[in-house]
Amino acid sequence: MNISEIVKTIMSLLTYHTTESKSSSKKVTSPSLEIRPQLREVENYYLWDKGQVFKVSEHFSTKELSCQCSYTDCVEQRVSCHLIDKLEMIRIDVAEPLVITSAYRCTKHQEDIRNSGVSTVVAKKSTHELGDAVDCRPKSGMNSAFEGICSSEFTSIGVAINFLHLDTRVGYRRWKY
Repeated sequence: MNISEIVKTIMSLLTYHTTESKSSSKKVTSPSLEIRPQLREVENYYLWDKGQVFKVSEHFSTKELSCQCSYTDCVEQRVSCHLIDKLEMIRIDVAEPLVITSAYRCTKHQEDIRNSGVSTVVAKKSTHELGDAVDCRPKSGMNSAFEGICSSEFTSIGVAINFLHLDTRVGYRRWKY
């Protein structure tokens, strides 16, 4: 076995290497063994591999935006750059941290939510699956001013007791969970 084969074998055995450092965060995939150690921006979406931690803006990171499932095939994560820009504006207006309760969801995780009966989602493809939605609340808890502030940036808002669903769809939508 030559050095190249040894390196390929070792790399194929590696899983996620998670770190807070942008320069050393890596995920190795098999069989192509492609290394993608950076946050990527493709067609107005930030893309990263689950487990990688990068700042996507001043106040938000991939750690809080990643799918919360435990499926091993849930690897590539995504979030709209436009969504992040709007969240930043809200964060500044609220003047306190936002708690992200859910952002990107893989298809399997979204299906689990649908099957659990927790969600009222009727769309075939959730805006969470597209990387175009986030569920959040101010760190201090929900209050009436928060929805007003969010309305200045988002026209599509779902209201729950302990969070707001915000998505980037065009058109005015309001609903309650």
